[in-house]
Amino acid sequence: AIALRYAAEGAAVVCADLVPNPIAGGWEDAATTHDLINGEGGRATFVECDVTDGAQVAAAVATATDSYGGLDITVANAGISPMAYSIVDEPFEDYKQVQAVNQDGVWWTCRESARAMIEQGRGGRIVTLASIAGITGVQTGYHYNMSKGAVVQITRTLAIELAPHSITVN
Repeated sequence: AIALRYAAEGAAVVCADLVPNPIAGGWEDAATTHDLINGEGGRATFVECDVTDGAQVAAAVATATDSYGGLDITVANAGISPMAYSIVDEPFEDYKQVQAVNQDGVWWTCRESARAMIEQGRGGRIVTLASIAGITGVQTGYHYNMSKGAVVQITRTLAIELAPHSITVN
């Protein structure tokens, strides 16, 4: 929905995801986001990207700058919310996976985007998506709440750090 709206407003969009069509449950034949945008006369490219891998995030940013002449807006939207556990029962592997995607993925996305925007010298916008779980405890599990709290703090800190470069972070 975010990509479709940006495209409707005239933005060229890089759709970065693990798979071209992440829709499951019998919808595998549905059009991909980038195909929908291109079919409506917009400009969109798909790039495979695991946000837990910094090299893949850097490649996605490079696709934007190479394909469209720069990077003006980044939306750090990747996130997972698997089964919630009590702290006494939560497998450490589940905890680490949630942190890798929800927290580290935002860090990689913000870092690589900020590098590109600073190099361009024309500012930009970085949008992160957290959750009410990042502000107050909710029944979504410790791993999720912690990761979203980190996103809130990354966003606040980057807003201050990147402001001198005319980069707004929300």
